[in-house]
Amino acid sequence: MSVVSDETPIIYSQSHVKNDYSKGTGAVLKPPSGECFGTRHFLAFMAFLGFVNVYCLRVNLSVGLVAMVNDTDTTKNTSDEEACAGPDSGQNTTVKVGEFNWDQNTQGIILGSFFYGYICTQIIGGKMAEIIGGKRMFGFGVLCTAVLTMLTPLAARAGLGYFIALRIVEGIGEGVTFPAMHAMWGQWAPIWERSKLAGFSYAGAQLGTVIAMPICGILADSNFLGGWPSVFYVFGVLGCVWFVAWMLLVHDTPAKHPRISKVERDYIEKSIGVKEVGITGVLGCVWFVAWMLLVHDTPAKHPRISKVERDYIEKSIGVKEKMPTPWLAILTSPAVWATSAAHFANNWGFYTMLTCLPTYMKDVLKFDIKSDGFVSALPYLVCWMSMNISCNLADFIRSRGFLSTLNTRLVINSFGLLAPAILMSCIGLVGCNYVVVVVMLTFAVGLGGFCMGGYNVNHLDLAPNFSGTLMGITNMIATIPGFLGPYVVGVLTNNQETRGQWQKVFYISAGVYVAGTVIFVLFARGTEQSWNKPNGGLSFRNNRNVSYSVLEGDNTANGAIVNR
Repeated sequence: MSVVSDETPIIYSQSHVKNDYSKGTGAVLKPPSGECFGTRHFLAFMAFLGFVNVYCLRVNLSVGLVAMVNDTDTTKNTSDEEACAGPDSGQNTTVKVGEFNWDQNTQGIILGSFFYGYICTQIIGGKMAEIIGGKRMFGFGVLCTAVLTMLTPLAARAGLGYFIALRIVEGIGEGVTFPAMHAMWGQWAPIWERSKLAGFSYAGAQLGTVIAMPICGILADSNFLGGWPSVFYVFGVLGCVWFVAWMLLVHDTPAKHPRISKVERDYIEKSIGVKEVGITGVLGCVWFVAWMLLVHDTPAKHPRISKVERDYIEKSIGVKEKMPTPWLAILTSPAVWATSAAHFANNWGFYTMLTCLPTYMKDVLKFDIKSDGFVSALPYLVCWMSMNISCNLADFIRSRGFLSTLNTRLVINSFGLLAPAILMSCIGLVGCNYVVVVVMLTFAVGLGGFCMGGYNVNHLDLAPNFSGTLMGITNMIATIPGFLGPYVVGVLTNNQETRGQWQKVFYISAGVYVAGTVIFVLFARGTEQSWNKPNGGLSFRNNRNVSYSVLEGDNTANGAIVNR
């Protein structure tokens, strides 16, 4: 019997598999013939729109804050040597005066407050999505943020404390979104389509930024719904509309989808297996009480089931294995920590620029708020394109056998971290040439999108059964830059909004990028980990309810032996 690598799909066969999969070649499950747009692709599209909304709701404050703050009330120390004239110097422009007197330190705390809540629901969001389904967790996470976003003007005018508290609660709601979607892709994404499907859906985040920033600039500069408050009203309403469509059209697993074709369902389930989970979700408190009192996980646990019915059920479908979360194995896995380090590094530069770039454009490069929104969106347009390119490229390289999964992740991830590090280190060399600065910043942030084909789908490589939990862990760690980055910017630039101080911000980001690259290269893995498999082997059930199991060293199993 041939030995195959973990990164290949298990082929449902009664005969032994004798192909060489060491580089991704051999018998690979193919998509349904003639398929152009399947149910899993529609899920990717809806998730894409969901993440567009997620980031519209997250970044609207970055531009809105520029219009909210009364800059004339703060004391700024900008030396003549470092001051940039700006692209619109010499033109007569009317500048609106904001209504809040917040210095740079306070603005940094406000921009980072979202992430204090965001970090709290990463692990629980991934785990709950694995239990009750990613559909509800993702949908209600977006709805919570959308509703609270519409309350932002009220909270800001009520007081700084109320405003910060609201942003923290928004972060709590939105914190479940990425882990929940990762859990869904653990159920929906065939092995050789993981990078492509997950990457396309998460790329909505970048497009959301591209859409939100210029629109926020236009709205904040207008008189529509009071100017800057319209930034929060418009995107809050759009988030609610998306939620209704998501709940009506999307389903947790292929088995639960009423409109999926049998061919596509079989293809997905044979590629990734059918995950076995316990309880379903709770829709109401009254129903919850009745459910907990009257329903049991399995026929074996039910105290009132007849022996005849229990035997009938168990003989029909078999006795399913439990898959408890292997917390110790996960938390002591070098591969998980490598992914966390790369995630942290990428998010340091991304979140620092996401929250503070509009301020840099206004205070250092002297763009007005309309131009500020458009120019600040450019890096995320490039990032969106980079994400889609990297994910399709990763799947192409792996499926054609040019590189192993691990080497593919390493090459693409290293480019996505080192290229931004080099560009950020060089920004200070071009002075006030705002065209060159904007181009360098655009690609410094944008090329980070290549990491989507690196660490960002590596969770699915390591443990598809616990991908939501893994994303929760790494995203929790990677959320720290969300509040630490803006705080560092606030400390460095408070009353010192100079090019020299901002260059320190860029140097720090470059250093973090390099450190994340080194750790990922040394400790990352591209194969499924042993703790992802119940009882040390692979267990799954095909559409005919025949259980197959592959155990290490078991030369009698109907399938391929797995080699780590």
